[in-house]
Amino acid sequence: MLTVAAGAGAEMGEEEYQSQARPLSAVERAELQRRLEQEQAEAAQRRSRQETLERQRQLALQAWLAARPAEERLLRERCTPCHGLGVVEPARHGRLGWTWTIARMRWWHGAQVDTGEIVRLAAHLARRAREGRPAVEAPPDPETLPASESFRQHQEGRVEPRPPP
Repeated sequence: MLTVAAGAGAEMGEEEYQSQARPLSAVERAELQRRLEQEQAEAAQRRSRQETLERQRQLALQAWLAARPAEERLLRERCTPCHGLGVVEPARHGRLGWTWTIARMRWWHGAQVDTGEIVRLAAHLARRAREGRPAVEAPPDPETLPASESFRQHQEGRVEPRPPP
């Protein structure tokens, strides 16, 4: 048995679309406009501070990475575009094992690593495995970087600006 149900509708009348709020006076409108502009200005300042802080963090992280050993930077440049360092860490090969592993990445998967880099990477990975250390050091928490702390102190008004020379 097929039953057809009639659609139940709740149509609103024209007056129900109208706002029930009373119109604002000129003074109230001006005050509301002033508050909205103030909130927008404060939001823009917060965004600007956040963007500046993020730029400071990025610069501090770049400086930290630039100070890392050449082999570690090479490992980040050549290996992490395809896979994370979590793949590298558990593999504890010697120099020869790493040489063959990296060479296979170049032959079978087209990794952009030249022969000199293979030798340097293999020696680095084997040495770090022998020492029981990770292949690369984890970057510091951006909140602990000195540039970020200095920036935060300035933003919080804890540091007086230096007078011009």
